Amino acid sequence: MVKRFFAIKDFIDTSDDELAELMRTRHEENKLRALGDDLREFKSASKKLQGDEGITLLDVRDIFDALIERPPPVAQYLAADAAIVKSPAFENASRQR
Repeated sequence: MVKRFFAIKDFIDTSDDELAELMRTRHEENKLRALGDDLREFKSASKKLQGDEGITLLDVRDIFDALIERPPPVAQYLAADAAIVKSPAFENASRQR
């Protein structure tokens, strides 16, 4: 949907007041671009995990570590103490080398 927005944005008639109210500000557009970049990174990592049959836990860890190095939004979802994690103690123990 983000990709589609940028594809049609230049063709929207902004002289129509109703449509102009719905258009995103430049700041919001920049946030959407950043979100699109993050989504591409996640999609790429997800495809790597799904496509390789010989993938090891070390490979998975490396892929997630690379994503965590990105700005904070990624780190909060992939952290060992993220809200989705059922057992933070297990996650922390399994991460240690």
